[in-house]
Amino acid sequence: PLVDRYLTSMLPVGSVSHLGYAWRLATAALMVTVGGLSVVAFPNFASHWAAGRREAFRAEVAAAMRCLAAILVPIGFAVFFFSGPLVGDLLQRGEFAASDTRAVANLLVLYLGMIMGAGVSEITAKVYYSLSDTRTPTAVGAAAFTIGLALKIAFTSKYGVSAVVAATSFYYVLSAVATSILIARRLGPDTFSGVGSAVRRAGLASVAAVIVAWPVVGLDIPFSSLVGAGCGAVAYYLAMWLQRDEFAPLRRISCLPSSQHDHPMLSAVQSGKARHSSTSMKTESATLRTAARPHLPFGSRRSLFRPPQIPCHAEPFQLTHSRNSLHGKDFVNTPPFPSAAGARIGTAVAY
Repeated sequence: PLVDRYLTSMLPVGSVSHLGYAWRLATAALMVTVGGLSVVAFPNFASHWAAGRREAFRAEVAAAMRCLAAILVPIGFAVFFFSGPLVGDLLQRGEFAASDTRAVANLLVLYLGMIMGAGVSEITAKVYYSLSDTRTPTAVGAAAFTIGLALKIAFTSKYGVSAVVAATSFYYVLSAVATSILIARRLGPDTFSGVGSAVRRAGLASVAAVIVAWPVVGLDIPFSSLVGAGCGAVAYYLAMWLQRDEFAPLRRISCLPSSQHDHPMLSAVQSGKARHSSTSMKTESATLRTAARPHLPFGSRRSLFRPPQIPCHAEPFQLTHSRNSLHGKDFVNTPPFPSAAGARIGTAVAY
């Protein structure tokens, strides 16, 4: 940003402001949507590689890239088709005129390469860090930045602030492509298994979202772009679900076998009310069996959205539900876990 500000300071009045607004919107979209993915994925990458689970490591990386595709593709469609209404709803007031809205919207579209490239580079960098390799992403990033800087210096005077933004997007995309190719050569092509299909599904769902959001954005209502974004998000999710995408489940989340959902005592536990008699204190007990949660690849439908529904083979423990006659409240007595296996069972039930 410092180099970009210096170059645009020699351009017509307003160029620095337009660049700053477009950069803030682009980085905000990137951080809100993709910023948390690498934080979640990195510990899984590192644990697999340190334990020598090479196949699981590649599956983890592939799942993270598929999740990234499901996030970035709709963002790209939204920015490309609705950047003007979005910038107008968020910024156009006071001295910020319609001409400023058009300028910032055009720059935001040019920043699409930065959004996509930075998202991919965030994951590929974490892959290299898991391999204890910090030199490769640093060298690739420095080389791409140098090329982008040369392009900015060469074309800014002729094409203005658009050249600065386009060059920034170019070196982000170049860095992402280079690091991805090097990872595929080092770990094998299976490292990005299923990413192409994920991009296709996300693209089709994004088209459906644009079709639904377009008439809503055109309505003469306050913040129509945000309302259209909500409608488009619902349409995108449904389209992904119809394609049976792994990141669009519509199933109830549970860590218990389906046969136990209707158990009368479980209903009492969930509602916090145990059955009791009005004439005397009665105690009811239910045995809940579960197993420690098995490891699943990051991004799989079970590991991200619903715990596994599996039969139980671990030791049982008792949840004792009693009636407090003094205060008229229900409470649960849980005996201390006698073993490590019991502690694992308690952790699974708490989950």
